[in-house]
Amino acid sequence: MLKWCSYCQHFLGEKEPYEILEFTHGICENCRKLGRQKDAAHLKNLRPIIDFYNNLKDRALRSERLQLSEVIAESKQLGLSPLDTAIGVLQPALTEMGTLYAQGKVTAAKEHAFTTFVDRMVTHLLASSNGLVLSDEMQPSVVLTCIDGNYHWLGLKLLELALLEEQVPTRLFIPSLPTAEIIQLALEMRPQVLGISIFDRTQTVEAQNILAGIRAGTIDGYVPKIAVGGNGARVFLDEHGVDQLIEDDVGYFRQAYDFTNFLKSFLKKSA
Repeated sequence: MLKWCSYCQHFLGEKEPYEILEFTHGICENCRKLGRQKDAAHLKNLRPIIDFYNNLKDRALRSERLQLSEVIAESKQLGLSPLDTAIGVLQPALTEMGTLYAQGKVTAAKEHAFTTFVDRMVTHLLASSNGLVLSDEMQPSVVLTCIDGNYHWLGLKLLELALLEEQVPTRLFIPSLPTAEIIQLALEMRPQVLGISIFDRTQTVEAQNILAGIRAGTIDGYVPKIAVGGNGARVFLDEHGVDQLIEDDVGYFRQAYDFTNFLKSFLKKSA
């Protein structure tokens, strides 16, 4: 389920049951600290955001041509930040469309058309947001890429937007890289966190291979935290019955919201 704050209308991540992509109410830590839950006057109606999400998805299912400018204008009218639009609306809608395609309920053409639209919208949000803009000389705190053979990289693009909105220096390398090149990239760029996306459960072993390769190649003890996401990570976490799992220097995350929170906490401690 998709959890949103009932007071400031910010996205709060997913909660069980994950397979049901319906909206549910919650309260963010900031609104709780401000005591907004004590005054019903602060309570806001999530219905307009729910309608926006459902309308976007339904129009895609009807094969209507989605106008980028129209959808962006509607998200702004609702007061949605680029971050909330990306991971609270676009990513769940994309997941739902992919599930329907896997079930044979929508055609490949419809799924591809919606994926292309989301890609265009995320590109626009990246260009127009108030997020951090990296110069060529800026050291990235986070490097994101896909394991070789995984071409489902749009989730990483959404994550890049989320991290830049949070002022986290982030660089994205897509569509995918071989394991040896990921190791070399990490040793050259030296990010504090290396994020990799895996599509298949069997690719979880590559995270350990990358960690071992970095440890073998470092000359000064440098080793980044490795964060693993994507469909393969979700299957892995389902097997363990947890939402996230951190072992040694490798962490597995179900959703961008969890990873973003982990990252902010980790970078704060490292500062």
